[in-house]
Amino acid sequence: MRSVHLLGLGLLVGATALGATLSVVAFRWQTETLPGQGTTPTAQKAGAATASLAVDSTKGKATFDAKCAGCHTIGGGKLAGPDLEGVAEQRPHDWLVDFITAPDRLIAGGDPTAVQLAKEFGMPMPNVGVSRADAEAILSYVAAQSGGGGAAAAGAAASVLPPGNAATGRLLVAGEQRPANGGSACIGCHDVAGVGALGGGSMGLDLTHAHTRFGVAGLASILKSPPYPGMTEAFASHPITDQEVADVTAFLAQVDTTQEGPAPSYAFPLVGLGAFALFLGLMQVGQRGRSQGVRRRLVGRRGR
Repeated sequence: MRSVHLLGLGLLVGATALGATLSVVAFRWQTETLPGQGTTPTAQKAGAATASLAVDSTKGKATFDAKCAGCHTIGGGKLAGPDLEGVAEQRPHDWLVDFITAPDRLIAGGDPTAVQLAKEFGMPMPNVGVSRADAEAILSYVAAQSGGGGAAAAGAAASVLPPGNAATGRLLVAGEQRPANGGSACIGCHDVAGVGALGGGSMGLDLTHAHTRFGVAGLASILKSPPYPGMTEAFASHPITDQEVADVTAFLAQVDTTQEGPAPSYAFPLVGLGAFALFLGLMQVGQRGRSQGVRRRLVGRRGR
């Protein structure tokens, strides 16, 4: 009787071990052959979230490179705009989305942070037409890049430039030498102290101290990848060459150290006053001749 009990106990233990082995084999086959079928809902959600972040980060990189990299780095220092490394910890998420999509609206509305940034960097951030979905993707990419990898590309725009010639840069800025690809001269939209007998345009910023404001990397980045709508349109089919970027940057660096500030231009008002005086003089001469002719006719009629 005792041997029968021992035999039954052995069979029970063996059956339990065999069942456990089969369960483990079945589970491993299910998870390896049918991915996701053996995972819990929580694990599935975590995997989906990770995949979504990866997609957003990839999309964000493309948008960042196209619309943000001209003014910003991630861990490489400031250019025309602030370094964005860790910006998610510095500003509220909703404010960042609003600022990326419509910076002009925040500045016009008097948002203190937006106004302070425009004052600090000498110009407002332009509205480059980023949607809210793209802004979210950009922030995902910035968050993924923050803390590593960004610094290596910081000075890339400046380091790849050839040596610049300030004299050639002056000719390019003043429009006395045409760019290789037929682009417009800087003086058409910008003023630079000491350049141009009549001064420059007022559509863009004064460039006299642009070198101090943006540095070599910032200037090179703006010239090679214009972030502003007007510049983007102007250079879309007439890109500036690396040598021209180096020459213009060298000239602006020279101007920055030799000019105290933009010289007040009285040329346009003086030319305008001169033209107005000439116009009045011509009118006066014409009117005088006409008056004398009318006077002669009147005198002749009285004599009759």
